[in-house]
Amino acid sequence: MDKQILFREVQKQNQKWIWFLLIILGATILFGSIQQIIFNRPFGTHPVPDWGFIPLFGLLVLFYYLLFGSRLYTEISADRILYQYKPFHRKAKVIKWDQVSECYIRLYSPVKEFGGWGIRRAIKGKKGKAFNVSGKVGIQLELKDGRKILIGTNKGKEAEVALKSLQKTN
Repeated sequence: MDKQILFREVQKQNQKWIWFLLIILGATILFGSIQQIIFNRPFGTHPVPDWGFIPLFGLLVLFYYLLFGSRLYTEISADRILYQYKPFHRKAKVIKWDQVSECYIRLYSPVKEFGGWGIRRAIKGKKGKAFNVSGKVGIQLELKDGRKILIGTNKGKEAEVALKSLQKTN
């Protein structure tokens, strides 16, 4: 079968409010550790021990790594759709078109339907699982085994063109 890629997208975390919160959190931890460890003034009314700042810095570094390193890869070709949410998926997930009963582009509410962005399960109903980074447009896959997978995209029109070209050839 033809391996030509009809659609490709790589999304990364670009929601400014998340970066803002992490910068504020990092600055607070840094300020607190300097005040407490260097100037010997307790930070807050119930200060953590000096060694307690080490795990806080570790968690902060982990959050930064997950945000900087997270990428949602999506590819549509004539024989399959592929997605991978790094670093959470070690290998790309491949769904062959013969496993799909329906595939279409749709608008969705990330917060109302899935509780936010990332790798999410539907809050209620049978909307399945979502892999999204930002936005409210997704490639909805309804599989023959009953599973539903939504892959977020910031290139909804391009993905729709790719899906329509597949429908014409099949």
